[in-house]
Amino acid sequence: MLKLIAGIYDPDKGSTLEVQGRVIPFLELGVGFNTDLTGSENIYLNGTILGMTREFLENKFDEIVSFAELEEFIDEPVKNYSSGMMLKLAFSIAIQAEADIYILDEILAVGDALFQQKSKDVINKFIAAGKTVLFVSHDIGSIQKYCNKVLWLTKGNVSFFGETDDAVAMYNQSLLEAEKKNMKQNQDPNQVGSLEVMVDNVDVEVKDDNIIIKANLKHNKAVDNLNMNFGIYTEEYDPVTAFRTSDEGVELKNDTKTITAIVKRSNLLPGKYYINTALYGNKESEPFHWKRKIGVFMLKKDKSVSKKKIRGVINLEHSWLNE
Repeated sequence: MLKLIAGIYDPDKGSTLEVQGRVIPFLELGVGFNTDLTGSENIYLNGTILGMTREFLENKFDEIVSFAELEEFIDEPVKNYSSGMMLKLAFSIAIQAEADIYILDEILAVGDALFQQKSKDVINKFIAAGKTVLFVSHDIGSIQKYCNKVLWLTKGNVSFFGETDDAVAMYNQSLLEAEKKNMKQNQDPNQVGSLEVMVDNVDVEVKDDNIIIKANLKHNKAVDNLNMNFGIYTEEYDPVTAFRTSDEGVELKNDTKTITAIVKRSNLLPGKYYINTALYGNKESEPFHWKRKIGVFMLKKDKSVSKKKIRGVINLEHSWLNE
């Protein structure tokens, strides 16, 4: 689709494709390079392909080299460059082209962290100048930051087109449902224990201000005592909290088939969270069954609490005094 919009391919069926304005595609950067030529020579070659004059490139030469961070290597043949060096040079040339529409395909993955930040600054500059930026990415954070409309494609078909927050919510929900299905179908090897009693599966429902965690148990052998530990972890697998029946004086029947915990989530920030479980008798260190990432749930963005404004995973109630 991007190559059709850029005019690289001509459509052979479907609707007419109309593009109003000059397009600069950041696709397959460096493809137009001649690897036997130096970096300097490729600046003029690639820049000319993108429609820049030699005089313009001469005026921009030092800026291009500086942005690409290749001062020491600009007179070396490009065939001696690493792939990262080639991409940085190609990107530095392309951003000099004046256009109405910029097509960026996963471009923020170019170079190291410092170069990526410079690339983001360039995108912000395009947007501030009122340019049209067609940004393709699997990075949801970048999509939320840069896009005010989102087209979500699945196997070439349109799944959704509309506001960014709506698209991201629907996309994340689809991933969540796929992950839940995978958890139920596949036996995770990340489990240990003597297996007298096992957690067969965990269902998590977010309803109103509550997180309802329901574990279904499978009994393989009679036990004298039964306790449950639920742990909640972030998407990056940092611990949020854990709660145990043995700590709270909750007595479970030894033949319990289902254990449900209801958690008030009023201060937990939006994001994806995982559930760990541990079934044990008298000692948690000697579990009947311990399993990680057996359940998953998503907390959606709340208008009253924005994760962009609060760091961490929870919003603690607080007040200010000014004397």
